[in-house]
Amino acid sequence: MSRRRRAVLATSLLIAGLAVLWIALRPRSAAELAASADALVAGIRPAVTVDGSSLLAARAIADFGVGAEVRLVVVRIVDELAVVVRLETASDISVASIVRACLVGPDAAPDDAGLEDRCWGDEELGPLLEAQLRRDVAGRLQLVANDPVTLRVTLRRGEDRCDYPPGTWHLELLVDPVVDGSAIGPRYAPMPTFEVPYVPDEPLSLVAERRYCGLASRIYREQGEPTISGD
Repeated sequence: MSRRRRAVLATSLLIAGLAVLWIALRPRSAAELAASADALVAGIRPAVTVDGSSLLAARAIADFGVGAEVRLVVVRIVDELAVVVRLETASDISVASIVRACLVGPDAAPDDAGLEDRCWGDEELGPLLEAQLRRDVAGRLQLVANDPVTLRVTLRRGEDRCDYPPGTWHLELLVDPVVDGSAIGPRYAPMPTFEVPYVPDEPLSLVAERRYCGLASRIYREQGEPTISGD
């Protein structure tokens, strides 16, 4: 190879190296940061299992469709729920905060009960989960790849939030990921479902409050009316 050709090749390699270095060091665009945050949060694998539960009965308005009546029915609602919440991640992810973590029952419609929040339970899961997380070198909350976080907790229906029946529930997890040292904005992780069981012939106490946030007609058809204790 001639000296001229070697010089051209060396110059080309230098330019290519500088280009790679510039790409690696330049600040990422807002779109690139958002895409990275989306990918990190999509890699979170939440799971919920039920360790135990207790039920009550409540009245709810049921609309049985066109040509049918709208009336009060009695349905089962969850009173207490012992759960194990597990968080895994495909890669290390730092978060500014867990913005929202809550359990939601079937057919969530809080407006039907005059409420805004579709969450169930009297204790916020977000701070409880944050207390289980590690912190990175900068002191930020962190989920570590292949190192699951596990929270065991018993929640109660409380005084203000939605009532839901047993059935298929899900966990809503909203986190604010940190990319390149900055919080990018809240994003929902994948929402796992889990089953809350019931015993069809178990007598239940009837509560006076009407905070039912689900589709009462479907649940009433599928689960039937519970037996009220003392009847």
